[in-house]
Amino acid sequence: MSGDNHFAFIAPMYNASKYVGQMLSSLVAQSYSNWSLILIDDISSDEERKASTSIISAYQNLLQDQRNKITVVWNHENGRGKQWEVSNVLYGISKCNDDDIICRIDADDWLTDTDALTIINEAYKQTSCDVLWTAHRWGF
Repeated sequence: MSGDNHFAFIAPMYNASKYVGQMLSSLVAQSYSNWSLILIDDISSDEERKASTSIISAYQNLLQDQRNKITVVWNHENGRGKQWEVSNVLYGISKCNDDDIICRIDADDWLTDTDALTIINEAYKQTSCDVLWTAHRWGF
């Protein structure tokens, strides 16, 4: 791949309202802006769902005319039902384009560098790799 790649983030979440804001902040702060996010909630509690909705809406409003960069899928007992992580990730992948660079991120994780996507995009421009595994930073 080369050029201006599109990064499609897939983030399954369950009762993640106290973390999802930091993950969203790390995406919105990226210097590389060609990304989108599919958040997939797997039947969080009503209180968590309400709190997450409020946080996600605030970030969508922050993005203004680009608010469609963040898509939320709410699983329901009478709809898709409890799907578990792998099924939710596969569902997210099915919503991506064939040429997207798919990034799996937990709703309680975040990108630690505002140039992370620029760095990864450069790696894809310089090589014909199918998978890129980034280094992790762990704080204790």
